Amino acid sequence: ESYYGDSYCSIQAFQDVSTFQLSLRIKTSRRSGLLLLAAGMEDYLFLELQNGKVQARMNMGAGEVTLTSSQGVQLNNLLDHKISLTLQDGKLTMTIDDLFSTYVPMNDDGEELNIDQGIWIGGTGDLDTPYLSNAIPPFRGCMT
Repeated sequence: ESYYGDSYCSIQAFQDVSTFQLSLRIKTSRRSGLLLLAAGMEDYLFLELQNGKVQARMNMGAGEVTLTSSQGVQLNNLLDHKISLTLQDGKLTMTIDDLFSTYVPMNDDGEELNIDQGIWIGGTGDLDTPYLSNAIPPFRGCMT
């Protein structure tokens, strides 16, 4: 799919998850943009391009946890890049191009990511939640 900065895709998925694995491919020249948001009323998972790096921000009810892709990799160079994000075994792991991994431990106290507002790709459309106040601009580029 191509995203032009004013387009987005929303998937009406409603579920509570304690583990997940997601994978995207992107190609862009832009430094920043929203890749994916799994939205709850209060819980959320943002996957964002920021200054050419990927950042995941997740809140499962116990406060926001942030994970950023490895320093050396710029993703806004118009090349295809694969981004994988996994929540499993008490840690959130991000891998870029199957090579560069970073992770952050998660509180394993039985919290789940409550997705009751759907999943948004490339932008947030007409979604209205309190945590969107600091959201970054919609994505411009190609994403699968």
